[in-house]
Amino acid sequence: MKEIFINEDNLSKNEINEEVIRVKGLIINDKNEILLGYSNNTYQFPGGHLEEGEAISDTLKRKIKE
Repeated sequence: MKEIFINEDNLSKNEINEEVIRVKGLIINDKNEILLGYSNNTYQFPGGHLEEGEAISDTLKRKIKE
């Protein structure tokens, strides 16, 4: 698993009061086609945010089904 941190405002750890964990999945079928969603004028891999008490793998399964 790869972690990516985006901090364009150069905040210090002390200035951060909320953490949101999101998951994304890469789905490729047997024709080498990639599944993408389209939302807010952008294409995205399927995924979403982690709900309280939910495992990361369960989040990804839930979001892909949705």
